[in-house]
Amino acid sequence: MPKEPQGENLRATAKKEADNAALRKFAELAQSLGFESPEIAILKERPYSSTASATCTLSKPVLVTGGRGENKATRSKAQVEREVQEQEGHERSQQEWQEQERLERERQEQLERERQEQAELEREEKQEYLDQARKREAGS
Repeated sequence: MPKEPQGENLRATAKKEADNAALRKFAELAQSLGFESPEIAILKERPYSSTASATCTLSKPVLVTGGRGENKATRSKAQVEREVQEQEGHERSQQEWQEQERLERERQEQLERERQEQAELEREEKQEYLDQARKREAGS
């Protein structure tokens, strides 16, 4: 609940209790959007305001949606399908990332093999040069 106002010359004062009609309207809106919980059921038990009867349609919130709208079962199914698609997209991106990692490791391994082969060739050339130099020294 909001804190009691303090000081002088306050323009607005905080209410001690929440508006039952507003809470009920929000609970009805939440339920019409597909949400269900014990808290929503409790809020729906609150009375409408004393000036409007429970049968008055003006006291209920108007829900405006874009498109044709979907009933609760279809909406839930659509939501599940979206979640599945998101999960598949996540798994696909994770597989793509793992594939990129594998390709990068293979590329690094190939580069290392090439460096080792180059180093081996240089050692062999150096050894061959030294062997030829020794032969020349031995022959002179």
